[in-house]
Amino acid sequence: MEELDLLKKTWNKSDNYPNVSEEKIYGMLHKNSSSAIKWIFIISVIEILFWTGLSFIFSDDTKYTDLLEAYHLKIIIETFTYVNYLIIVYFIIKFYRNYKKISTSDSVKGMLASILNSRNTVKYYFWYNLSMIIVIYFIFMISQITHDQKIQQILHDSVENSNMRFVFLIGVYLTILIFIIGVFILLYYIMYGLLLKRLKKNFNELKKIDFK
Repeated sequence: MEELDLLKKTWNKSDNYPNVSEEKIYGMLHKNSSSAIKWIFIISVIEILFWTGLSFIFSDDTKYTDLLEAYHLKIIIETFTYVNYLIIVYFIIKFYRNYKKISTSDSVKGMLASILNSRNTVKYYFWYNLSMIIVIYFIFMISQITHDQKIQQILHDSVENSNMRFVFLIGVYLTILIFIIGVFILLYYIMYGLLLKRLKKNFNELKKIDFK
């Protein structure tokens, strides 16, 4: 964006060639926005390949499959996995379409629409994944509390303190969930947040060109 800032200064100071400078700034914004959306698409593909690879690794792990069966979660997790893949593929297609649209856009309004659509798609993608993590975590938590013999023994060793132990256990689960959400938000900010900030800045600059 340093080159864009220099062009803006030249544009603001120049009275002789405002149209040429504006076209340069538009071209720079177009190139920068197209690059950001392309990287959003690439990162999303890498992400799904990574999680797909992990799922194949864990699917061959007998301890993991035995744990799912013990908690009566095998069918539920498999169903969630297949549905999740379908939805993520839908988002990847959306990311790709957003990239193609901005690549072929030849107007300020077209670029504004493409950037806005791309930002909204990433936001929906973020909230979908966060919701999936929370839902699956609570399903796993309930199943573990219900079916894990060690936890059942801890909760029922002392009838007088069973309620306090249950509250403490829920507190531990919630603490772990907050930590997982924090890590998730941090990772998504690193992967997508910086690109979204670039798109937001470009969006604001384009509006100045369009409505100045």
